[in-house]
Amino acid sequence: MSIQSPNIQLKQNSEKESEFYSVITAKPQSVWFVYLLECLNGKIYTGITTNVEARFNKHLSGKGAKFTKMNPPSHIIATQQCENRSEASKLECQIKKLSPAKKRALSDAGIKQIKVFGD
Repeated sequence: MSIQSPNIQLKQNSEKESEFYSVITAKPQSVWFVYLLECLNGKIYTGITTNVEARFNKHLSGKGAKFTKMNPPSHIIATQQCENRSEASKLECQIKKLSPAKKRALSDAGIKQIKVFGD
């Protein structure tokens, strides 16, 4: 028998049929973000991360991604918080299919409206 909560899982000791439970800590789910960077040459980079500021600093140092090493970023134009990595990856994929003009429009309209642009 096991009991689960969002961050802790309790598991009954299988050696004895007692009321003894051992605590197994589960890794808490991270919050993920989709972010768009405008590069110095006007190109737009789309990525996902759990820490936008730290990831942007990596891009600035030339260690974030091959694309931003060749196209240094200027600033962050949009971010969107997602519930999990899967949701962030799906949104990132949708955004990458958009034209640069539509990507720039996301920063004005709000990234959540991606479904309007993607359909």
